[in-house]
Order: sequence, then C-alpha cells, then structure tokens
Amino acid sequence: MRKFLSSMAGASFNQELPTQTVCVRKDCVVELIYKAKPSVYVIVSMLHVGDGEAMLFVNWARYFDRLQNPQVQMPRIENRRQAESHPSLLEDGRGAKEEDDSQDCPTLYAVMTGDDADGVHECECRPDGTMYHGFALKVEVPKGLAILECITPEIFSKGRLLANKCLKMYLELHDNPPFPAWKDGLDEVWN
Repeated sequence: MRKFLSSMAGASFNQELPTQTVCVRKDCVVELIYKAKPSVYVIVSMLHVGDGEAMLFVNWARYFDRLQNPQVQMPRIENRRQAESHPSLLEDGRGAKEEDDSQDCPTLYAVMTGDDADGVHECECRPDGTMYHGFALKVEVPKGLAILECITPEIFSKGRLLANKCLKMYLELHDNPPFPAWKDGLDEVWN
C-alpha cells in the first residue's frame, strides 16, 4: 500500500477527470489518486471491510510512532505557544496563517480524539499482512460487488474529503509542529 503523498501518480489522468484517477493494486486495493498540484499526488486506498462496507484509508506509514506518551504529547498537539507563521505548502490562495493562541493542530487533534465532524478517524489496517497506520473513513457500498465496481462519484467525493483532511493535518504539522522532530518526520509520508 502506497503512502499518503507521492511525486508520481502511478496512473494516467484523462481530460474528463484531470485531477483524479483510479489505479488497481494487488490484494484488492483500489487507489483513488488526487492531483494536489503538479508532481504532488494524494493517495487514498479503498478496501472492502465487510459486505456492504468499504474503507477509504490514507497511509501515514510509521509517522505516528512518535506518539509514545499521549498524556504528555496530546496536550501539545491541542494547545500551542504561538510560533511564527509559515507559508502554506499548497497553492490555494489562502495566504499566510493568522496568528492566534488557540491550537497547534486542531484538525489532527479532533481526528485523533474521535471528535471529527466528518467521521475521519485514526486507524490501523493489515490488508496484506503488513501493518499500516493512518486515517480512515468508512463508506457504504452495494453488497456483493467487487471493490472496483463500487467506485461512484460519491466515493470520489468522500475520498477527496479524506484527502483534504489529511492535507490539512499535514500542513498543521508542517506549520506548527508540536515537537521539532514531528516536522522533520513528515518526509516519512512520501513515497
């Protein structure tokens, strides 16, 4: 299973869908691939988890092995001592962040504590026997269909929601890392 970010798409895009495509991998894993910007692709894996249910999963590899003492580290993710603003990684027109004394990584904190409004949650999975750690979103799919037959515009939309949420968490960790090593370790989520 490929990691969250890649400099290579691993599939072709067409004119009708210039920013998203699909790739089938071994072990019945389907990748929804989204173009964030030229040469930056977000990989969302789709797996069957039961009859009528699939999981969209973004693989962050071993990145969160850094979270070894949640009682000490989680408060640092939630509350921040103001750091200077950093430019955004993505070209989205939002400009520099406003400075405030609220949270380092509010999206990451909400997801990791189970408080995300969209249902994105921290997850580990083993589709091929290897342990993968990342973030997931469960989706309903028609019963009895192969995973590839389940891809609909709604699945692409949910995949984009998960991809955007993960990009937001990546930017939070890049711009306001709760610990310096957490920013340095972001290289681990790239293929």
